[in-house]
Amino acid sequence: MKSHELYKHFQDTFGQKVWPETYDVDAETYGYCCQAVFDWSIKNRETLLFKRGMGDLSITQISLGPNNGLFFKNVELILKVEP
Repeated sequence: MKSHELYKHFQDTFGQKVWPETYDVDAETYGYCCQAVFDWSIKNRETLLFKRGMGDLSITQISLGPNNGLFFKNVELILKVEP
């Protein structure tokens, strides 16, 4: 599921109610959400640029929850590991 689809799912499922603290997602959804966080950070100039001998280095801050999951729309995404 792409990040905008997950966000829509949260809106449709939880709406104005309290959203869950954590939510289990598959690897594909987790990857899409990671990329969405990167894209948002770059778009909103949250990236710090440093000059290095070999070129520019950018540093982006990413928030992780207590379970080491990525925060996406204030919900900690937990990567489901398939056996």
